[in-house]
Amino acid sequence: MGRRITTIYDDLLHRRVAAALEGIHEDRLDEVAGLIAQHYTEGGQPELATKYARLAGERAMRLAAWKTAIGFFRQALAGTSAADQPELLLALGNALLQTGEFAAAEEALRTALPMPPTQR
Repeated sequence: MGRRITTIYDDLLHRRVAAALEGIHEDRLDEVAGLIAQHYTEGGQPELATKYARLAGERAMRLAAWKTAIGFFRQALAGTSAADQPELLLALGNALLQTGEFAAAEEALRTALPMPPTQR
């Protein structure tokens, strides 16, 4: 029982920290998006964690922080519906190309842009 209360308290605390960061940094959310994503993940809010992981990945790409971008895009993909994944997969594939991970990049890009059977 005590562990369950602690877990509930921890989840609530993480959600409150994420919400506070959103409010404090509302004019520059992309700068703290990774931290917000982490707190929403640990707070049991996967939809919001996905949103901020994607934002953090986009910022990491602008900064040429390819490996960081890869991590955030993978986190965002885990919480994104299949219909919304192609754009994220393209971004992931681009980041993977930049790091020389060609096989993984090819897989991400092929998944994002499936070819018609007649062109395979």
